[in-house]
Amino acid sequence: MWNLVGDLAGAVTSAAGAVTSGLTGRVWDDGEGNVDELNKSMAGADLNKGPTGEAHPDEKAIQEAKSSMFNMATVREYVGADVLSLLSVPVFIMEPMSMLQKMGEVLEYAELLDAADAAADPLERMALVATFLVAPFGAAERAWKPFNPMLGETFELEGLGKDKDGRFFAEQVTASPPVGVAHSESPRWQYDIVSAPKTRFLGNYLEVFPNGRTRIKLLGSGETYTHVPPNVKVHNLVLGRTWIDAEGEFYVYCPESGVKCVLNFTPCGWFNAGRYEFAGHVIDKGGVKRLHLSGLWSSHLDAAECGPDGELLPDAPRRRLWTCRPKPEDDYYGMTHFARQLNTCADLRLPPLPSDSRRRPDREALAGRHLPRAAAEKGRLEAAGHADAARREEVGSQWAPRWFEPEEGAQLLPGELDTDCVPAWRWKAGGFERLDGLLEAGADEASAKLQQEAGADGQAVPDAAVCGRGFAPWEFPELHAHLQQHEDASAHVQ
Repeated sequence: MWNLVGDLAGAVTSAAGAVTSGLTGRVWDDGEGNVDELNKSMAGADLNKGPTGEAHPDEKAIQEAKSSMFNMATVREYVGADVLSLLSVPVFIMEPMSMLQKMGEVLEYAELLDAADAAADPLERMALVATFLVAPFGAAERAWKPFNPMLGETFELEGLGKDKDGRFFAEQVTASPPVGVAHSESPRWQYDIVSAPKTRFLGNYLEVFPNGRTRIKLLGSGETYTHVPPNVKVHNLVLGRTWIDAEGEFYVYCPESGVKCVLNFTPCGWFNAGRYEFAGHVIDKGGVKRLHLSGLWSSHLDAAECGPDGELLPDAPRRRLWTCRPKPEDDYYGMTHFARQLNTCADLRLPPLPSDSRRRPDREALAGRHLPRAAAEKGRLEAAGHADAARREEVGSQWAPRWFEPEEGAQLLPGELDTDCVPAWRWKAGGFERLDGLLEAGADEASAKLQQEAGADGQAVPDAAVCGRGFAPWEFPELHAHLQQHEDASAHVQ
């Protein structure tokens, strides 16, 4: 996975272990090692295998695509660099999602926030909020790169949480550096994230610094929670089967109650030691450890009472606060059921904005495994983005995000990166009311077409009317009439 978005794209702490100057070397707790040697050392759990032990059906072609992108000259040129937007990545190693959709994927287990809001005990509330923030790691093993959002691209979700009344909206507010911002809310909680990820390329692996700012507010208690996730490494980026690891400190803090949660994500060691493991505590405002949290970030989280030294009490029962939902066995990209749903309109009441990620033609082509068409569509969108940028420079204008605004004088909470590193943005007041007005107007104009295209899926918004069609996040739409003409011609051919 090339990025962890949403909560996984918050500020990060220092990586566990110092990086050496070698292309694939690093310092392990027991001395200097090598990522390739680590992979060779795996016995019964070879990290060069897929989750179920089998090779990917297109493994050979994937390796060839990686080799074509990363020759030795490229490796030497980019060692130590932030490559998030430097490399042109072939669609063969991409997944049919944008980074904004991956930000929304974090909300899969939003019912945990509902439970946190209903809890009377501040320690229990912290445990449930922390569990919500661990849960997205259950989908973090996908090693495919998502599409970089176009400037002004958006993505919306509905039907989140226990009562299906939560909503989510994300917008790409800047392109260089790339920054995505999202807001989600229900009658019980609010969730806000600014995602400004950085990377460092180190030969055969990539360090991901998911810089950002994540805040959660529980409306019942009025408490705010801030989050700093662990660091992430993408191994075997050039040679071998790519795999993901998370390591370092995971931190959540509530300034109103003074309660915090500190977990340690164990780096994968020799012979698969520590793979997926994490453990830590919920700590009260007096600094006393009260709850022990542990589990595997790929599958579950358990909680139990502990003594002030952090050790589990002998008779303390363990409670499972989260279990990762089963994943489809036949998904080419290893997506979860929830991730698959993000590429549909299943929970939408009205057609999404023209800027919505579902409408990207390159994403839709890749979802259908039409790789040449996906590559061509990706190139057309990138060219259109460059044309928009050139026109802005020509007329001397600056891009103004439509749904979020800079937050002047933002008050930072402990652990949050300063605004020079992660700019402060906030959801514009009345955003969802304004969004509904635009969507309702658009639905009225297209109602006949929607009824005509509504098919066997029986959805209020049929996928065929939206997915891969009408994508237009542009500031200067008059420059891009050819894109609609191309889309109409392609639809006629199909």
